[in-house]
Amino acid sequence: MMHKGIIRINPVLLLQFLDFIDGGRLIGVRYNTFTDTVDICIEHESMPEVLAGGEPPVVEPTYVTYQDAFGHKVTLRERD
Repeated sequence: MMHKGIIRINPVLLLQFLDFIDGGRLIGVRYNTFTDTVDICIEHESMPEVLAGGEPPVVEPTYVTYQDAFGHKVTLRERD
């Protein structure tokens, strides 16, 4: 017997957490057993261009965490 369950997350909340809310769209989520990671496919203008039907490249954005003036922890995606 195992203990397991499904966590259902609203796509808008996930995009907000990843800081891709400004025009982003969630395409898919899958567990990659080879790399032991969760791969999240996002359509967003800051992502590389991919031909229709092509495999999107792996993108590893940098996230910076800091404390705001009120002492709240804030994490944002580093942008070019």
